[in-house]
Amino acid sequence: MKDIPDIVQDTNRTQYALGRLLGRGGQGAVYAVCGRDLAVKLSNVQNPEARGRIRENIARIKRLPLDGLNVARPLRALAPPQAGYVMELMTGMEAIGTITRVPRAHTADFAQWYLDSGGLLRRLRLLARCAALMRDLHARGLAYGDASPGNIFVSRDHSSFEVWLIDCDNIVHGTARRVIYTPGYAAPELFGRYQGSDSLTDAWSLATIVFEALCVLHPFCGDLVHDGEPELEERAWRGELPWVDDEEDDTNFASRGLPRPMVLTPSLQKLAVECFGASRKERLRRPTAGAWAEKLHKAADQVIVCPECTSSYYLNMKLCPWCNAPRPRFVIATVYLRDPS
Repeated sequence: MKDIPDIVQDTNRTQYALGRLLGRGGQGAVYAVCGRDLAVKLSNVQNPEARGRIRENIARIKRLPLDGLNVARPLRALAPPQAGYVMELMTGMEAIGTITRVPRAHTADFAQWYLDSGGLLRRLRLLARCAALMRDLHARGLAYGDASPGNIFVSRDHSSFEVWLIDCDNIVHGTARRVIYTPGYAAPELFGRYQGSDSLTDAWSLATIVFEALCVLHPFCGDLVHDGEPELEERAWRGELPWVDDEEDDTNFASRGLPRPMVLTPSLQKLAVECFGASRKERLRRPTAGAWAEKLHKAADQVIVCPECTSSYYLNMKLCPWCNAPRPRFVIATVYLRDPS
């Protein structure tokens, strides 16, 4: 975006000083507001008619049933000449992309980055909260529309597990008429532009983020796509290539990433097979956000912390996969909840 203002004003003439860039997408950018628990979504649209439609969309979003959900809904629309809105945002948040994308400085030793960014347990907790938030959104008949690592924010503090959806421009009831997506996270039918976003395209985006965060590997960026021509990447996004763990076609096998049994329980592996395998061509077979939430929460409950290196791993392993220290003794507790009603 060109000519970013230092200060913007809403329709009530309240001014906001723009701080650091929080995220950027095809429709604009999100900036923190200096000194306040707020953020500003600034559109990059220049056409006056398009800016009018943006203001109408902001009014529509404010009427959606989002109460009680961690969705940064618009609080105030920006006054002309800017187009966008002011939204609430908790302090100490960062994009979930910080646990899905290996920084260039750590590509040679991503294992240490994986541990320093919270390891397995933090990822499972955050992803479970994210899946539950998406499930609750779908339960209200709504679809998020464009889930990607840049518009899902999580707690920066490793001891906290807050999750927020910060870019709600594309939330709709049922199925969206417009086709908007982030390449690499859009379901094949959405990328192919023959299906608008809905709860099932959301579920694909969620599954992609889950797999990438846990395995340090995009489910369709195998060696064929990673080392091949750019056209192969587009074919992968359209669902024309097998995923990295396809049991019947290993042409897109990945020699990178973490071993799946090390970071995925059998239940999570099954969901990945169903999503990236079966539902790649038959979308109705796609696991829901609720299914991911359930299995991610259960997976997090099966994790222990190594007393030697403080990394986390599944309790069915006899040695810590990070330092080879013997597994510590542990107790499994089963909790039963009684509902008097």
